[in-house]
Amino acid sequence: MLDICLLNGITEFQEENRIRVFQESASFINGVLVNLDENLLLREPPTGLMILASILEQKGYSVDIIDGSILQNPRDYILENAHKYRLIGITGLTNTFNDILQTANLIKKQYPEIFMVMGGPHASFEYEKILSQNPEIDMVFIGESENSFPWVVDKLLHAPILDFVEAGNSEEIKETLNSPGKIHKLFTTIDSKDILPKGISYNTNNNAQSPDELKRVIYTGFPEAINLSELPLPARHLISRIYSVADVIINRGCPNKCSFCSRTHLFPLMRIRPVKQVLKEVEYISSCANYKFVNFYDNININHRYLNEFLDGLISQKFSLPWGAELRADVITKDEALKLKKANCKIVATGVESASEEVLKINFKFQDPSRVAEGIKIFKEVGIAVQAYFVIGLPGDNWDRFRTTLKFVESLNLEGGIDRVEFFTATPYPGSDLAMNGEKYGIKILNDNYSEYDCRTIIMETQTLISSDIENMIKEAHSLKKKLNL
Repeated sequence: MLDICLLNGITEFQEENRIRVFQESASFINGVLVNLDENLLLREPPTGLMILASILEQKGYSVDIIDGSILQNPRDYILENAHKYRLIGITGLTNTFNDILQTANLIKKQYPEIFMVMGGPHASFEYEKILSQNPEIDMVFIGESENSFPWVVDKLLHAPILDFVEAGNSEEIKETLNSPGKIHKLFTTIDSKDILPKGISYNTNNNAQSPDELKRVIYTGFPEAINLSELPLPARHLISRIYSVADVIINRGCPNKCSFCSRTHLFPLMRIRPVKQVLKEVEYISSCANYKFVNFYDNININHRYLNEFLDGLISQKFSLPWGAELRADVITKDEALKLKKANCKIVATGVESASEEVLKINFKFQDPSRVAEGIKIFKEVGIAVQAYFVIGLPGDNWDRFRTTLKFVESLNLEGGIDRVEFFTATPYPGSDLAMNGEKYGIKILNDNYSEYDCRTIIMETQTLISSDIENMIKEAHSLKKKLNL
């Protein structure tokens, strides 16, 4: 038996060609991916899971990380191995969350003694619904859980299994396993010197069958922002070497307030990691032979001084892996672009969303499309590839403004086969302002089936666009992509 399993749900391949190549080239041993086409780069599990694993390992707990994306039959594999753990923590995307809940339900039915908890962006905004409708879930962690999750683990499991074994008290492990109502009983009788941390939610009575049994959700409040400089490096030693793309977090939070993004509500305080800490993580990644590419997130040029210090560090470190980053193209300078190139940056991604200033203003995306075009031109001049992201169907958009956006895309003179343009369908994800304040934007949500919240399915209409309009816009956008080979 091990202490904890951190489970990441399936992260789908959205492109049909990637799905085909994956299916044709993947080979598995005991249900786990061991070989893949070398041209199909595979991203590692969420960095947040690996950071939690590091923290738990420092406390002595044994931890596994299971990623549904590299399993041949994820549900079967998880059910076959669930009995090994005392606690399972699950995270996943909005559009895969229904599948995750079904898996959790099956695990709980087969192994009721396991603590089953959830976290991540989707769960953070849907915790009340999750807990009230899914009795198999014992607890949900809201927002940043690097403080709350280890605290709860200590209270539920008492100590790592190894401590029990070394003390000759293996039989006492049974007393720490889950049982009906245990979490509620534990947290209502907890010692007064221990204050429940913010950022957790659970049911007062997880066995309640009717309202008369007073089943209600307890929420301890939104957690305080984590000091990023105090976090350990992600526990990459716990994941498979099949992954070829590493994700490195530069910051949490965002100074922008875009209507379609949940980041502002998930991380209200914007913080940047110390450059030295990031470079230390980069050094570790460089020592691992499996990585072929690195992504740096998010908006690495929020602070120009930080960007230059970061790039100087990569250059001084002689970082040789190709890498990419998300950033704002509207504020980039030629000198910064040249330094990005020198530091081995191969591609940048930037959210343009729309070429209409009116649409951008309505959706609180504060940038000038003309300056975005200038920034993209600078990247192309220095030889850095560009991925430009647009959103179809935002509040305020209409056919005239949409066609302005298509003309904008054509004017960028992007290179087919090198640069890319992606058109996403506006989606009111939980935690976004579109979802939380839809009446402010005059939207009509057509579908609450989260399995279809994939940025491709039409989920909402606006005051100026009905679903047939958006469907035709998507067709025109894809036609332009094909014409430009982007």
